[in-house]
Amino acid sequence: MRIAASCGAFLLLLAGGGRAQANRWQEPTAAEPAPAPAPEGGLALEERLSIQVVTASQQAESLQEAPVPVTVITSDMIRAIGARNLQDVLTTYVPGMTYVIDHNERNVAMRGIYASSQQKILVMLDGHRLNSRAYSMAAPDYAISLDLDKVKQIEVLRGPGSSLYGNVALMAVVNIVTKKGADLNGATVRVGGGDFISRNDTHPFRTDGALLAAGRAASFVAGAALGRGHDLLLWGSIFSADGQRVAIKAADDFSAVPKDGKAIVDGYRDPNSEDLGLRYRVGDFSFYANYRLGHQIEPFAGGGATTGDVYDYDRFRAFQTIKPGLGHRSSHFETRWVRELSKAVTLDLTGYYDRGDVIGAIVSDPTLGRSAFLNWNDDAIGFISQGYLKYDLLGSGTLLGGFQLDSMRVLDSGIPTTNNFDWAGYGDTDKARVIDKGQEIIYSPFFQVKHKFSELLLANVGLRYDIKDRHKGKEVSQFSPRVAVVLTPSKTFDLKLSYSESFVDAPYWYRYNVFPAYQGSADLQPERLRSVQATAGLSLLDGRLTNSLNVFYDDVFNFIYRNLAATGTDPKYNNAGKLRSIGVEDEAAFIQDGYGVRANVTFQQAVDSKDFGEKDGEIFNVPRLVGNLILDANPLGSYSNKLWLNLTVRYTSSQLAPVSPTFRLKDGVVTPFSDPKNREDQYALVSFGVRASRILIDGLSFDLTFHNLLDQRYNQGGSTTFAYPQGGRSYMGYLTYKLPL
Repeated sequence: MRIAASCGAFLLLLAGGGRAQANRWQEPTAAEPAPAPAPEGGLALEERLSIQVVTASQQAESLQEAPVPVTVITSDMIRAIGARNLQDVLTTYVPGMTYVIDHNERNVAMRGIYASSQQKILVMLDGHRLNSRAYSMAAPDYAISLDLDKVKQIEVLRGPGSSLYGNVALMAVVNIVTKKGADLNGATVRVGGGDFISRNDTHPFRTDGALLAAGRAASFVAGAALGRGHDLLLWGSIFSADGQRVAIKAADDFSAVPKDGKAIVDGYRDPNSEDLGLRYRVGDFSFYANYRLGHQIEPFAGGGATTGDVYDYDRFRAFQTIKPGLGHRSSHFETRWVRELSKAVTLDLTGYYDRGDVIGAIVSDPTLGRSAFLNWNDDAIGFISQGYLKYDLLGSGTLLGGFQLDSMRVLDSGIPTTNNFDWAGYGDTDKARVIDKGQEIIYSPFFQVKHKFSELLLANVGLRYDIKDRHKGKEVSQFSPRVAVVLTPSKTFDLKLSYSESFVDAPYWYRYNVFPAYQGSADLQPERLRSVQATAGLSLLDGRLTNSLNVFYDDVFNFIYRNLAATGTDPKYNNAGKLRSIGVEDEAAFIQDGYGVRANVTFQQAVDSKDFGEKDGEIFNVPRLVGNLILDANPLGSYSNKLWLNLTVRYTSSQLAPVSPTFRLKDGVVTPFSDPKNREDQYALVSFGVRASRILIDGLSFDLTFHNLLDQRYNQGGSTTFAYPQGGRSYMGYLTYKLPL
């Protein structure tokens, strides 16, 4: 169907909008005053009183008033743990988020929900969607730079987010909020490198004479206020890692042709990871542009009749600079106009263009040297119109309403192949296509009312209605409501109760791909989540001691699962999965001038499921119990604030990690093998870091972090045939120089 133009025009006049983008860069609106800056040292003194977020309600508000649980991670917290990528940050600081893996990419699970790519969590930069369109992925890898002078804070809305953001915001919303150029008024250059120092390997992987295997990194950030009303922020980063080779014996090679070999763990190159961007503001206008590129080396072969085969990475030739592993490339452009029409009314108009490319070289048969360059590209153009109305009636509040139109296209696709390690099958474009060309349009009105009855009671009610005109088949539509009540009897205590629903539409790839192993189904319906959350927040000792306890009940249904019994041209995907789960999430902090302690813990239990990876209350490859302890200390005390030490400990309970049907070498004979009862042991990962500021000269600082300090050997699964081995002890160090204007 096509919505009448008159309807769209009417909604534009109302200036409403279910923005799939949050209120960018925490600008002041008619609804709220400009947010106060976070205290030095992260969320330090009076943290719950001073820090403000925009992601939960698309307007600046305190953590107390946020209608659902929100975790805030500042740049100081990122630096403290020596975070290498977004996955490190999320799995360390956000309750409910755990580490899972795919065959060839980084991933996270939120409350046990994940897919073969990170498709269940909306990731944004200053409110601009980073998830691709046709695949809905936003891998938390090195393509999203976390330069400390670029990032102000990361806001993580835990639970459903579709009432504001629509598609993809199924389990959580991650919004990376950047600083303004005026906050820097200078430039920062950062270089770093590291290596593996594991006791179980003779030497890290070497192929190109590189000096450092765990990582080589360089980045810059520059920003300044360029006269009255002008503000510019520029950033760029590059990262490369050869990875660590982990020895695999033939008896542990799940392959029809078992052999000794090595799996490359934590390899990121061919091509390198890149992130380039700028944000320019002048008066009521702003412009944003961003280019990102990421690629992870496959530890094992990722395609063919089975997955998880040992292969020789060096023997496979690159195609358009891409070697085995999954790569993604994207470009984002946005222009925005915000005008305060009066003290009560603000109008916000945004136009954007995004392009995404999946560039995956997948090894299908290591013995015969066969691989396939699975690739497609898509783009999207859209606009968002929204308005804010501040009112005083039976209390006070803010009305937010508007409209979004998002039009995406799959432009082309292909699958060149190799045989005997040489690229041979380029083929005709039409015959070699792996996914249909096509267009889809989403029309999305939504509104939200945030009403403060008194200093004690606040209500937040929102609704978004998404209508998708699909490439083939019937259109789909989805209501996404949220109702929340917030009690704030004092500045030190708050209690929240919320009910919300969210969805993620079946990615275009799952519906219209024609790749035999992943044959799509055009009739797939959106996956949905209903969630009830109760959150209690406490802040004592002038904000030095804080605690937030959240209890949730999640009901995920229409979950897409892969039907391994499908044959021939039958669709390989179905909507039948469901998971009902309960859990407790707690995050606490105790911050003093010379030290700080942060901790979080999550316990989750499945209570019912169907066609979902779960048994006896345990979700496959997801621990029931996980906790993080982050200790920060200044050993010099009042003598100097230049030196800080960090100790981070992550505990993960044992996990049920079944081995899917594959092969195994036993007594010299290759036989079919599976182990539905396989369990991975509990483990604790310890990291230790040192950071020193103003060393030798002003503006020069140094960071060094030892990850997995005790060289814990462990396996981790996800959307893989079996749990993959993980990297051992490594270090990563950085030198940073700040040059003021």
